[in-house]
Formats: sequence, C-alpha cells, structure tokens
Amino acid sequence: MNNIPVLVIIYNRPNKFKRLIEKLQNIKSKKIYVFADGPNKLKKNDLSLCKNTRKLVSSINWECKVYKNYQKENWGVDLGVYNAITWFFNKVKFGIILEDDCLPNLSFFKFVKILKSKYSRDKNIGIISGNNFIKKNYKYSYFFSKWPHTWGWATWKKNWVNFDYDINFWKKLRKSNKWKLLNENFTQYKTFTHVYDQILDKTKKKDITWDYRYMLYCWNNNLLNIVPRYNLVKNIGFGKNANHTFVKNKKMNYKLNNLKFPLNHPNKNYIDTDFETKNFYISYYNKNFFLIEILKNLKFVIKNFFNR
Repeated sequence: MNNIPVLVIIYNRPNKFKRLIEKLQNIKSKKIYVFADGPNKLKKNDLSLCKNTRKLVSSINWECKVYKNYQKENWGVDLGVYNAITWFFNKVKFGIILEDDCLPNLSFFKFVKILKSKYSRDKNIGIISGNNFIKKNYKYSYFFSKWPHTWGWATWKKNWVNFDYDINFWKKLRKSNKWKLLNENFTQYKTFTHVYDQILDKTKKKDITWDYRYMLYCWNNNLLNIVPRYNLVKNIGFGKNANHTFVKNKKMNYKLNNLKFPLNHPNKNYIDTDFETKNFYISYYNKNFFLIEILKNLKFVIKNFFNR
C-alpha cells in the first residue's frame, strides 16, 4: 500500500494511461490526483482520444481517493505539466509525479517512501528521481547529483512553490562565476547558456519545456538531486504520437531493475563524478551531429566575443 499522494498527468493516450493504472493498482495508491490537459483543436480525433483517456479514471476501483482536474483548454507539454504540478502542490506537502508514459517498477515507491522520511528536513535536496541511464557498479543504493531527471520523480511542496518559472534570475546567474563552475565543460556550458538565452528571448518561438527551467532553479539554489543506482522508471512514450521523444533513445530508456532493501545509504552528499560527466552526453548531447555541434560552438564563441 502506498500512502504517498501521486499526481498523474494525462492527455490523449488511453493505452499508456491504462498501463500506468495497472502499476498504481499493484501498490494500492491511496490518493491519486489526475490532471488532464484539454484537447488540441488542431489535431484530428484529439477530442475523442482525450475523452477515452479520462474514462479510464473510473477503472481506479480499489480503496483510493481520486481528485480530478480536467482542462477544457490545451496547455501543451510545457504549461500543461507546470499547471498540473502547481495544482498538486496546492493540495499536498510531498508527492510523486508521473506523466502517463512513465512506468515505475514497484521498488520505486518504496525507495521514495524511505528517502522522504530520511531527507524531509534537509533543505539541500531537490528531487528524488527514479531515473538512472548509466550502467555501472555503483557503491551505494543511490547518490546525489546536479541532474534532476523527471521521468518519474518526487519532491516537496517547498521546492515547487519557490520555483521561478520565468527564471528571472538567469541574467545575473549567466554573468556569474558560479555558472562557469556549474558547467566547466565548454560544450555543456555552451548548450545550456544557449537554452536559457532562448527561453528569455521573446522574439523566438520556444520548444523548451518546464523541466529545463526547473533544472536551472535547482542549480541556482545549490540543490542536490537523488539518483538511484538502477533505473526505476521506464518511458513508454516514444513514437509518432509523442511531443518530443519521436525516436526511441535506448540510452535514455535503460531497462529497469528493482532496488534491494534495506538501502545502502551513502555518506552525506556523496556525488558520483563519473555519472555527472557522462549524464550530459547521454541526456543532452547528440554525438551524431558532431559537425553541427562544432559549428554551433564556433558561432557561440563569436557571438559572445562581440557581445561582451
């Protein structure tokens, strides 16, 4: 039985949502918050798909309180998810967040429960993630990282209500030495500087979702994120109906393994430096576009030289 509140964010994929409900039934979640984004009027059959997805909520038939927030308007994968999480943390102080294409294994819920209790008073913890895309023989059951992966995760209300979605602090952080220290690798520095410049550039259309903003919030506030030694949540949303993950990335969809209990806890704030370096190249960098990256680096250097 799982007493931790769970937010489930749904849209128009009934088959994905059905599989997630089966997982939640296995652990008998006691409180489920369902946020449904509205249909996109420009997409054929979207209205019927959204209706069919919402109908599945009635299949949550075990002893469980279900809270629903169904939107008429389509907010999309950025503001839609942001609005869902904001609604959730207006109701709870700690919770698990699952989008409809994120399938956790059973050990994920126990992992979150144990670490919620252990770190509830620690102001330096950002999120408890269910993701680890790098296979190696880790020393402990989990470790700490600057990377807040959110394909199945949990956090405290305090970390969300203080989140500045508009990243108004970016211009100051960009000029600071702290930003350079956070991204000592030049390619990493260039990548994320470009991302956050794009977000604040009101003249350009954005295709950058809320999680990049939340990552910057964690970095700016020196928050560490908890990463399990195994990947505990699988993303089943790859494909033509996805919003971003059209092509399956095997490196970011590593097979699941159950954690062993009791957990082998690390020393305070133990960081796996090998993971810190490799994770950027797996999660944010595409080596297949090596030449393009070189040209982008050159353009970045020239632009910043003349803008000094």
